[in-house]
Amino acid sequence: MMTQTSVHRLAMLPYGMLNAFLLVRQGRALLVDTGLPGARPRIERALRGQGLGWADVALTVLTHAHIDHAGSAAQVQRHTNAPLILHRDELAYAQGAKPLLRPSGPFGWLFHKTGAIERPFEPVTPDRLMTTDTLDLADYGFPALLVHTPGHTPGSVSVVLEGGG
Repeated sequence: MMTQTSVHRLAMLPYGMLNAFLLVRQGRALLVDTGLPGARPRIERALRGQGLGWADVALTVLTHAHIDHAGSAAQVQRHTNAPLILHRDELAYAQGAKPLLRPSGPFGWLFHKTGAIERPFEPVTPDRLMTTDTLDLADYGFPALLVHTPGHTPGSVSVVLEGGG
């Protein structure tokens, strides 16, 4: 029997405007993004909903270091022993530099206009910097690749599951 990775969307804002993701496989979790500041309780509820806790998080990946994706990263990092990975081109933003924004749709343009993207959030120092174009996540228990996908930000990354999802 093949073990599958289940993907769970964590809605951070209404109408699917902002999401984080919890990937679950064999009793372990991979957290993709941490949402806005203050999202830690929402992530904890999602973990509990899968019968998991902070100790079951194997890895946290930040797709990029905008406040809406990395705003709770420092809090999450304190609640789990799991490493946090970020692409090296995002490090300055994660540590407080003014972020670059390249809006890619109506929500992005609106978010840019509000100035919210430039609000500071608690700085975070990743445990591991991604310095290559791809990174195999098998060492963390997930048949997936982390792929450097610059565009939205210079260090944007995507998680690609086995089978291409």
